[in-house]
Amino acid sequence: IIKTQGVGKMSALISEAQNDTEYALSRAAAKYDIQTDDGKLGFVNEAVEILADIGNAVERDIYISRVAEMTSMGREPISQQVARAVKTRKRRAERESFENEAREASGDDKGKIPNPERRANLRACKAEETILASLLKNPDYLARYAGQLGPESFVTQVNRRLYTDIAERIRSQRPLELSFFAEENSGEDISMLSYLLTLGDKIAGTPKEFEDCIKTLADEKLNKEMSGGAALSDEDFVKFLETQRKKTGV
Repeated sequence: IIKTQGVGKMSALISEAQNDTEYALSRAAAKYDIQTDDGKLGFVNEAVEILADIGNAVERDIYISRVAEMTSMGREPISQQVARAVKTRKRRAERESFENEAREASGDDKGKIPNPERRANLRACKAEETILASLLKNPDYLARYAGQLGPESFVTQVNRRLYTDIAERIRSQRPLELSFFAEENSGEDISMLSYLLTLGDKIAGTPKEFEDCIKTLADEKLNKEMSGGAALSDEDFVKFLETQRKKTGV
């Protein structure tokens, strides 16, 4: 360009060049007809992910306004979406960091779930893990199912300990982010909590799922207690079963 059009042309091209964010937004906009509602929605969804990568809050704010102008949409809804995306990325990065630290501390370089009782109690453990992940995701479940679930419901010691910690934090309205747990918990527990937070993004987190897991734990507790002693008479078995049902409410 310098040879054929001169230094002035080259300088103009450089000054007019788009930065990475502008280029990414223009490529995203080219995919959609932003004159239509569907096109605006598609572009905004993609733009939100682009803007969430901007580390500087002031710069991010400028581009939020630009996207709002391009789509003739309100600035606030776009800003809220970007804020959620930024928070999600921050939590993901935090989890990955703590997972790596916990694995290094425990020598667990394969990312195994740090619960030595898991293999022998696989069905119960899966239910326990889903319950704990659900509580981290929906803290209101603690009060909702208070009469059906308690530390005694858990089969494995690791998950029983974590349930007690999580329940105490929910009752005292303390934060449930991983960084706050790290101040008081061991590397093994932090690794387990990191796994549970990741699991929370995969489970349904519905009341039905939570209730099913409570029932599973009740069944597993019954099986363990029944297998731990001599066989009961039919009458004693019925009494035992009724006692368990009253305890769990299922």
